[in-house]
Amino acid sequence: MTFIAKSFGVAAIMATSALCAFGASAQEPAQNDGLNGTLWLQTSVEYKATAMSVYAGATRLLPAAIGDHSWTAALEQDGNFMAKKPAVILDVDETVLDNSAYQSWVVTEDTSYSSKTWAAFVNDAISTPTPGALEFTKAAAAKGVEVFYVSNRKAPEEAATIKNLQEYGFPFADEKHVMLRGEIETWGSAKEPRRKAVADDYRVIMMFGDNFGDFTD
Repeated sequence: MTFIAKSFGVAAIMATSALCAFGASAQEPAQNDGLNGTLWLQTSVEYKATAMSVYAGATRLLPAAIGDHSWTAALEQDGNFMAKKPAVILDVDETVLDNSAYQSWVVTEDTSYSSKTWAAFVNDAISTPTPGALEFTKAAAAKGVEVFYVSNRKAPEEAATIKNLQEYGFPFADEKHVMLRGEIETWGSAKEPRRKAVADDYRVIMMFGDNFGDFTD
């Protein structure tokens, strides 16, 4: 584990401890705008239940989505797609992987996001699964559905992203199925070209994300 990985781990603990300190001064605003949100995401049972319920509901819908060959979730799906193999598309950050350790570090260091520290965090491959994501992707794969991870992480971060996904046993965590920004010249921050690339060969039955751009651009 690198120094920065240790720092992020310590930051998560420190942010949790900060909850007690701020609880004593309820009228004082948080010194960092990300403090309360990060603590809520890391400690609240409501967040965990919400994430798990989304993926549990999707798991229950898998048989219907697979069986109905006219079913598609992608606006990019066109032509005769009914005979195509089913697939699902998921965003990575805060959809499949929980990066709250990075935000904890940002809060405790009283700093802000930077591409340099974010890249260091990604390359340490220490993110943990979002509740329910691993179970859903495994259930989909078991039913013959291919899983694609479409993320705006940068192309040089692909190996670390794949390593992080593989560590927890996410299915289809390989170069074909992990599609990052800049891997191909036309793959910019807008995800439409990557969704279309999947839809050209597969029937996209479900998509998941935490940003509107994960579904349409």
